[in-house]
Amino acid sequence: EGAGEAAGPLHPLKVPVPGGGALALHFQDAPPADAEALAQALASEVARGVEAVRQRTLDLMTLYSVDQSIRAERNMRRLLGRVTHAMAGRVGAGARAVVLSDQDGVLRLEYAQDAHGERRGGVAPAFAQRVAQAEAALKATDEEASEVFPEARSVLGLPMRDEEGLVGVLLLGDPDPNAFDDARVSLLALMAGQATLAVRNARAYLYSEELAISDERARIAREIHDGVAQSLAFAALKLDVVARQIHTDPPKAEAEVRAATTLLREQIREVRRSIFALRPIDLERYGLLETVRRYVLDFGEQNNLRVHLNVSGDVHLSPGDEAVVFRILQESLNNVAKHARAQEVKVTLHGAEGVTLRVQDDGAGFDPDAITGRVSSAGGLGLLQMRERIEARGGLYRVLSSPGHGTLIEAELPQG
Repeated sequence: EGAGEAAGPLHPLKVPVPGGGALALHFQDAPPADAEALAQALASEVARGVEAVRQRTLDLMTLYSVDQSIRAERNMRRLLGRVTHAMAGRVGAGARAVVLSDQDGVLRLEYAQDAHGERRGGVAPAFAQRVAQAEAALKATDEEASEVFPEARSVLGLPMRDEEGLVGVLLLGDPDPNAFDDARVSLLALMAGQATLAVRNARAYLYSEELAISDERARIAREIHDGVAQSLAFAALKLDVVARQIHTDPPKAEAEVRAATTLLREQIREVRRSIFALRPIDLERYGLLETVRRYVLDFGEQNNLRVHLNVSGDVHLSPGDEAVVFRILQESLNNVAKHARAQEVKVTLHGAEGVTLRVQDDGAGFDPDAITGRVSSAGGLGLLQMRERIEARGGLYRVLSSPGHGTLIEAELPQG
């Protein structure tokens, strides 16, 4: 149009976009006869682009959910349940299972969930063996699929494998024989890789727990042998002396009885301390802060000590770091009860860039250089062992003490 001329009215054209919405176009001139067909083709392209973005977003959300499950859960079966739930939900699969390879290389059913409920244990299906041998994603249909899940007409098997070898096989079942298109298989294979890492981590955690239990059993055995058992044997010898002297030297016999009574009362207190230390501590259930609060309160009551607890800042540690911090607290308080002859203990847990634990008593104190390498008399962690545990996780550990001036134990771990 020439300068100064008013623009004419626009000619609108509106076509629906598949899946929802509309595409509106405006022409200065009357649209050609094929404009509507072209607009509909453009609307279809827009719809496909929007759907691709939506599917990609859902894929990323599922990967994030699986990653969070791996980070948050340590229990093997709960972990597998959460990971496979996310995978099955992404593709609409109604059944899922995980078959793991044991230490002898035999595949065994670890976890399964379908319309009949949850199953644990049992023989791995033949299809899982085939996937393990192929070391690649495979599909089963019809009868082979129903052997894995009774209602399934399509089953996808994904090997769980890393550089160390085969961990297991992940199975997803669907009543649709055409389920699990190739576009979804690549995503599921990526999540199976995440699940492989999760299983490795869970097994490593379980192994560390078994080692901790073994160490604790050895500690208890040493404590009973070196402490209670020897003291009781000594008390028995004193009572034997009493039996011989009760008629010939009554005053001496009475003194021996009093000494034996004192010794037995001390051993009763020692047994009670051991029972207190052996109580199961459920960090996973209560979390670090509540577990520390409960333990410190009970410790003060059991040992007739004034104990002050101060918690400040934000504390966000991994489950493994939480266990180390709590173990340091246990050993530090155990040493206070056994050696410090303290009246008051202050426990501080502070979260900032790192998490710092301080245990300070007003007891007898000691020379740290003289006993750094020793284990505690209870057979627990010595100062050197506590330092090694903290430093192995990138933390700092220090002991400040001197005879007659109490003791401060300080441990710090990074967080975040």
